[in-house]
Amino acid sequence: AVAKTDADTVPEVQALADSGNTTAAALEKIANYADLNTNPAPTVQDYLDAGIIGVDAANLAAVNAKVDAVAKVDADTVPEVQALADAGNTTADTALEKIANYADSNTNPAPTVQDYLDAGITGVDAANLNAVNAKVDAVAKTDADTVPEVQALVDAGNITADTALAKIANYADSNTNPAPTVQD
Repeated sequence: AVAKTDADTVPEVQALADSGNTTAAALEKIANYADLNTNPAPTVQDYLDAGIIGVDAANLAAVNAKVDAVAKVDADTVPEVQALADAGNTTADTALEKIANYADSNTNPAPTVQDYLDAGITGVDAANLNAVNAKVDAVAKTDADTVPEVQALVDAGNITADTALAKIANYADSNTNPAPTVQD
């Protein structure tokens, strides 16, 4: 993979050998995650070290989900992992587009918990999905078309959900506390 002049001294060859070991170790970490998702999840750097292109912080969760969905033998070569990364990118892009389209018009399908996960958004679950979707619906499409923008909305939705849940719990504790509303 290098020019002759980049492999004609011992230090140059040693550097190539060391980088090959890094690549092998990263690929092994990815394959081990495919084998058992309780193994450490691959990071963006692991994918880079393995020679996989197109993995970044925005699509890491989607790519890892694709790796986790296959057997170890289907994620132990660079071409196999690259195909999974490409599929993860498509999944992340599709999910983010669905979220942005919902912000554009709530007559579009509402994002699901899986859509948020596929887009690389953290902190969305069944308990706060409605609150998060309400936050997404309240903004323009251009304010919900990147991972950082949607993550900020999710974080705000979680605060809303936590506050509403606290209000409901306080009312359950004593009806002298403010009564929950339909919005709560």
